[in-house]
Amino acid sequence: MKTVPAIKLQIVHIQGPLKGQIQEFTDPEILIGRNPSCHVQFPKDLTVVSRQHARIVREGNRFKLIDESSNGTFVNGKPTQEIFLKDGDVLMFAEGGPKVSFLTSVTEECVEPAITPPPPPKPPVAAPPKRPVAPRSCSARTASSSRFQSLP
Repeated sequence: MKTVPAIKLQIVHIQGPLKGQIQEFTDPEILIGRNPSCHVQFPKDLTVVSRQHARIVREGNRFKLIDESSNGTFVNGKPTQEIFLKDGDVLMFAEGGPKVSFLTSVTEECVEPAITPPPPPKPPVAAPPKRPVAPRSCSARTASSSRFQSLP
């Protein structure tokens, strides 16, 4: 079986209403915000975070953060519009908003080989015919036992 590397993305919540939670993704795009359709969804009353605040898009083996908010997104304390993320980067959604750590891990995924039809069943092997066994004659035993008879 062949294996292909798969990249798993982790968002570790280090500050904010989801503190302590860890979310894992393998999706090619991760939406972040208050909207119920977002993968990383913050509470509705956390208005410092936009409905669709940012997204993380996979490009090959790299991940790009794209800010779509009015309050800004910060990576390692610096405001950014677009940036390729590195393992361990700290993201903050709006100044003083929730903070998360961005982590990735590479795992091996098994890839099934192409499905090929099974070979046709082999016909059953017939057992060789049994040969008839000739019954033993009792006369042979009687003749041989006569020599052990006592003499008169």
